[in-house]
Amino acid sequence: LCNDWAITESGSGTLRIALMLWLYVVSFVLCVIVVWSIWNKNRKKGLEIDRRSNLEGKIVVVVGGNTGMGRVTMDELAGMKAETVLACRDKVPKEPSVDDTINQIRIQSKNQNVRWEELDLSSFKSIESFVKNFWSSSSSLSNSSEVILILNAGVSTPYYRQTKEGAELTVGVNYLGNFFLTLLFTHYFLNSTSSKLSTLRIVVVASHAHHTAPRYDHEKNTAALFEGTPFSGLGPTVGMMNYSVSKLYLLMFVLEFHERIEEYLRREGINKRVVINGLCPGATNTLIAREAPFYMYWVVKAVMICFFKTPLEGAQTAIALASNKKYENSNGMYYYMSELGNVSDKAKNKEDRKQLWDDTMQYIYKNFHSDTIKFLN
Repeated sequence: LCNDWAITESGSGTLRIALMLWLYVVSFVLCVIVVWSIWNKNRKKGLEIDRRSNLEGKIVVVVGGNTGMGRVTMDELAGMKAETVLACRDKVPKEPSVDDTINQIRIQSKNQNVRWEELDLSSFKSIESFVKNFWSSSSSLSNSSEVILILNAGVSTPYYRQTKEGAELTVGVNYLGNFFLTLLFTHYFLNSTSSKLSTLRIVVVASHAHHTAPRYDHEKNTAALFEGTPFSGLGPTVGMMNYSVSKLYLLMFVLEFHERIEEYLRREGINKRVVINGLCPGATNTLIAREAPFYMYWVVKAVMICFFKTPLEGAQTAIALASNKKYENSNGMYYYMSELGNVSDKAKNKEDRKQLWDDTMQYIYKNFHSDTIKFLN
């Protein structure tokens, strides 16, 4: 009886092992299929770049143009003869020096009209200084017909950190900093006395990750916007949640800003154009994960190298929206790589957008007392 039981138990164990192996094989095959599907879908190109475009007489400002997609955007647009401004911090870990970057762009593009201006999106004071310096010291503004502002910079960190004003860093940089920069930049553009300067074109690098963020709720999410309380902590899940939230807020801002600026220009009878479009470049191999722990960084980097787009592939849509005449009348749109993207209902909700706008304005005024951005209220 014991022998029979042992044989039966042994057979049962063998069956379990075989079943587990089969499940592992099936899981592996499914993972390969999923990864291949993501890779294949992500290999879609962005909007068409027309390198015959001549941007002479236009000024391009690339925020975060020192590495990744921002860097190739600088290269391409400088190569089209635009006066090109790199807006970023002076010294950033794991990134080349500003002087080296500027020299390389000048050599590669054969355009000496490339310069750097300091900008830290985690500081309202730095943003204000950058905008004032740009509009007061750019001697070529009087001869320029268009200024193109490309909001490319972004951050994602698994650690809880704060901006200079105390906001959670990811939301503070990706959303609050870009919000304040755009409004202040637009204010100075509209008040420019240059007779030739007629258009401000804004290109915003958002993300399809906004679909995964929770809907903005004034009662529940104000703390997340101001201090990061609900999402603060340590770990990749927290970092991705902050990132998704920041991109939802950013896309809500793009849609709300478009409606408000159009209404403002009509009401005030201002004969200038302010164009804004958002985009998702698709998963792209950049330094967005540079603050991840050492062991995690190299895993993420390996996945990026194998399956993600190159920086140039990721930057195509931003470059095209800034330079290709085919898209010069596109306004208030959101592109997902090469086509119009699906905007989530959370981002389209007008009541939520208005509430987020009001909360953001209140936060900025409370921490910086800037009256110059109130013109769209």
